[in-house]
Amino acid sequence: MQLDAKAARGELAQVLRAEYLTPARAQQVTGTVSQLVAYYARLPNGQKQLVAVVFQYMQPDGKLGASGIPDPKWLRLPDGAIIAAQSR
Repeated sequence: MQLDAKAARGELAQVLRAEYLTPARAQQVTGTVSQLVAYYARLPNGQKQLVAVVFQYMQPDGKLGASGIPDPKWLRLPDGAIIAAQSR
């Protein structure tokens, strides 16, 4: 969905919902933080609409860890349908 690119262009607002030091068992670079990020669309009436929530590992150098792609946990599709990831 190119959420980061859309946020960089100002099409979406990015809000950090949670951040914590990634545990060693995740086998990420030391100092990596786990993040839950929400993306919002700006509606014409000035309100915001939630479009996605993703989980990601942010390494100390600012690059995404693991696969390098945020893991979607909740998405609103262009047709308005909502997809939520199953908990493990």
